[in-house]
Amino acid sequence: MRGLHQRKVREAEGAFLAEGVRVVEDLLASGLPVRLLACSSSLEDTERGTALRREAMRRGI
Repeated sequence: MRGLHQRKVREAEGAFLAEGVRVVEDLLASGLPVRLLACSSSLEDTERGTALRREAMRRGI
């Protein structure tokens, strides 16, 4: 994931890093492919975190 902060790595991988709850919610809603979803333990205990986890599991992420 660290390398995705560099443009050449993003272009080589055909990937990008999306940060922030709202951005990730929008990304999941878009239907675009997602390779990995990571979140802090504090987010896991929230309603939004639970919804994100549920959607990630539904999509096999």
